[in-house]
Amino acid sequence: MSETPNPDRLSDLPESILFHILSFLPTKYVVQMSILSRRWRYLWTSVPSLNFGDDLFQLHRVSNGGSVLDANTRFVNFVNKVLQLHDMSHIQRFRISCFDLDISWISAAVKKNVQELFLIIPTNAVELPDCLFTCESLVSLKLVVGDSILALPTSVCFTRLRTLLLFSVTFNGFFGKLLSGCPVLDKLAVVGCQWWDDEVVNISSPTLRHLIMCSGTFSGIKISNPNLISFQYKNCFGKNYFIENLSSLVDAVIDVDLDCKYCSKRYKECFHEVSKLLRGVSNARSLTLSDSIVEQLSNAPNLLESLPTFQYLNKLMLSSCRKKEHFHVIAYLLRSSPILESLVIDMKPSRNYVYEEEGNQQSKRLCLVDRLHDHLKEVKIRCFGGTEDELEFVKLLLSNASTLERVFIIEWKDLKKRNDIDKKLVMFQMASTSCIVSIS
Repeated sequence: MSETPNPDRLSDLPESILFHILSFLPTKYVVQMSILSRRWRYLWTSVPSLNFGDDLFQLHRVSNGGSVLDANTRFVNFVNKVLQLHDMSHIQRFRISCFDLDISWISAAVKKNVQELFLIIPTNAVELPDCLFTCESLVSLKLVVGDSILALPTSVCFTRLRTLLLFSVTFNGFFGKLLSGCPVLDKLAVVGCQWWDDEVVNISSPTLRHLIMCSGTFSGIKISNPNLISFQYKNCFGKNYFIENLSSLVDAVIDVDLDCKYCSKRYKECFHEVSKLLRGVSNARSLTLSDSIVEQLSNAPNLLESLPTFQYLNKLMLSSCRKKEHFHVIAYLLRSSPILESLVIDMKPSRNYVYEEEGNQQSKRLCLVDRLHDHLKEVKIRCFGGTEDELEFVKLLLSNASTLERVFIIEWKDLKKRNDIDKKLVMFQMASTSCIVSIS
């Protein structure tokens, strides 16, 4: 007679696997599992990851008609009890999200040699314990602090910190001190942060390899990192860009949307600001540009000759509106990329900007140079609309690039228009005898 299979296969797993699974759950649920069986009763005390959030207690309050005060009290008591009974001397991950932070909880995590710390504190006043900023075990720190000024102690020394993620932090003269206290920093993300002081934000670290700056406000910025390999710069508002010494850069994403009224009156200044950004990332192997970048470059067609040379660029990805001015910019970018092999364009509806300056008048002639013939291999155009300007651009690509292997045209929606586009493309002369053009 065969044995009845054990329905509780989860409990039969080795402890190491169970701990790994439980580390992805909120600690409240992990503790509740102690009622499952005798084996599970104290299992939660050895899970190397603690994840606290007062939102779960607030949800319980709403479903049971309790008060906010009761929910907060229950949350505080729960965290205190867990930290008291948790018997691990080393914690891999400690995450807490709450309105009322007790700094003793952070101190407790530091004493347990925490490696990854994630704090979400949506309040206007943030006071973190001094011991946090000299924590020798910490390798990753993520702070979301609700537009607050973060106070630093006299000493900052993260000897092992490799990842620093800062969200909604307001800096007031201490950002440089914070970075200098991270001697082995590998990844830095600064999102939605502001600088109150007028000093130029200086990000210079010999170990930094990944940098993300998004939705920040500053008076000026200097980035000089010889080992940086990836750089994302999106929707940051400031002037005086100094980006240099990015000799190891592999991947760069640039998206800066300047005020359209400002651009219409001072388009040359906008062009030079964008050009400085591009010159700073000109060593990149892969470059992604937003349609706002292309728009700002298109406003000063007479200055396009001054674009930097992207001597190592292998792949260019950008968004573009369906108008000749944008294709004119793309043509210049292609001319400035002597070894480019892959071009990806996401087409978007044209922006309704009206510029009246004489210098903004665009040349009607769209041209590509012969240098395309010995390097460009693949072109992908998404959301293709089949407009006259789009077709002219594709025609020039096909007639100039003799090394093209594949051209992918991804049409937006209209099947009938797709057939019309296919008929027109068949008529275009192709410099490459082996090129395959596909429409989907």
